[in-house]
Amino acid sequence: MGHSLRIVEIGSGDGALAYKIFKKLGEAPAGSRFDFVDKAGSLSRQVKQGLVELGWEVNEFEADVFHWVENSPDSYDLCFASLFLHHFDEHELKLLFRHLSQKIERFFCIEPRRDRFGLLGALGLRLLGCDPVTLHDAKVSVRAGFQHQEISRIWDQSVPAGWHLKERRAGLFSHFFSASSTAT
Repeated sequence: MGHSLRIVEIGSGDGALAYKIFKKLGEAPAGSRFDFVDKAGSLSRQVKQGLVELGWEVNEFEADVFHWVENSPDSYDLCFASLFLHHFDEHELKLLFRHLSQKIERFFCIEPRRDRFGLLGALGLRLLGCDPVTLHDAKVSVRAGFQHQEISRIWDQSVPAGWHLKERRAGLFSHFFSASSTAT
């Protein structure tokens, strides 16, 4: 089923999103590795066990993403993040992208979309009975989110040429970005 894969999720939390996606894709090619990087080190046992059953070698790095990316000797076919990048300012993103680009072939992320629909969606969480902390965090996340070609601009200013970038709206409330090395 193809060559082995090396995948890393940064800001991975409990790993539930990765497991949900990769469970649908089925068994991993022999020798594949899935790494999770999160400051809290909160990868769930169920996620780890489920991925191992699918044939993945699973590693968890409880580390600050900047420390990890600067010091990890590993390289990856794919790095992804979900609702993570909006926690950083432009300077931090440039540093992260510069180091990541030296270790990966592809990157993608889903982030909050900074626009009226995103803010309305955050405000609408009240109708679902969300608690005040969640309501506050949702509004803050939307305001810190991305729009237009912001991530692409930061990426271009951070890494050497040789990447194919895509950035667009994803549904009503999300923003998608991907970068693929043209050297592969």
